[in-house]
Amino acid sequence: MQAGIYGIKSWDKNWLAAASMKDPLFLKYYLDAGGTLDLQELEAAAARVCAPASLLYPAGKGAPNENSDKAEDQFNTAMKYYSLKNYDKARTFMEKAAAQGHLKALSNLGVFQLFGIGTGKNGAQAFSTLMKAASKKDVKAAMLSSAIRMYGIEGGPRDPGKSIAFLTDMADQGNQIAAKHLVVLYTMGLGVGKHDGLAFLNFLKLGR
Repeated sequence: MQAGIYGIKSWDKNWLAAASMKDPLFLKYYLDAGGTLDLQELEAAAARVCAPASLLYPAGKGAPNENSDKAEDQFNTAMKYYSLKNYDKARTFMEKAAAQGHLKALSNLGVFQLFGIGTGKNGAQAFSTLMKAASKKDVKAAMLSSAIRMYGIEGGPRDPGKSIAFLTDMADQGNQIAAKHLVVLYTMGLGVGKHDGLAFLNFLKLGR
């Protein structure tokens, strides 16, 4: 398989899953390698080659309380039900917390919408939710929304140019993952024309 990322030509599905946890733009290559948009499958594949990780934020330190109107309590309740595999209730409480502007809930809700956790898979809806979190400087949401827009994952809006612009803005603000991916995109011409000068410019940002 030609992964075309970081100069490696033969990533297997497990390594691609692990890479996706740190850089969701790898999701495209994970799917091309036969992976599916099943979050538990993705996490299990990643765990075979690295420490357990997730695209989801974990519950906070507070106790879950489904009778509370506080966003943090609702977020923790959502993650409790997620751990119990009661995905309908997990989505319900995640939506409640996200509606109050809870940043981690917004990001997690976008993941729920993309992977179909307690709801149908909807790339367009996930992108909209993730962009709300990304606008508040949430890095996980920013990278996942960029992946959706770069490749049009699960019917999300595909616009590589805007994805590149968004990644460039993130790199200019010091995000090393965005800068590293831009080096590769410009070097190999993935989703954008090859441009050695811009590749080198973004390489310099890695030393900041």
